[in-house]
Amino acid sequence: MAKRIGSIEKFLEDVVCGVQRKGWMPEEGSEVEDVCAFLLGFEDGDYVMDGVDMKHIKQDGGGEGGGEHCETVVQAGDKYYKIVYSYYSYDGYNYKGADVYKVVPIERLVTFYE
Repeated sequence: MAKRIGSIEKFLEDVVCGVQRKGWMPEEGSEVEDVCAFLLGFEDGDYVMDGVDMKHIKQDGGGEGGGEHCETVVQAGDKYYKIVYSYYSYDGYNYKGADVYKVVPIERLVTFYE
């Protein structure tokens, strides 16, 4: 079951920019300034948490036709985090005060009828 661990602001205090793509990334160990880029997708190694490269797992919601409820799942080592935030057509992505949850991957059987 998901456990709330705090706000996105608090979560990002432990996340820094990685080193793999220094052509456009800030210096190693700098703070995350573009939160939207972090939430919407990044390449492995662009961000680091506690010395471990982070991996962008999935992003749902937002954008044209995507709905206002948004979720991003990222992985750092064997830990998974889900960030819940909003999207509004008149305001764009709203991640101020977004909630962060520690989650675990669970496989489920799904039945389709075609």
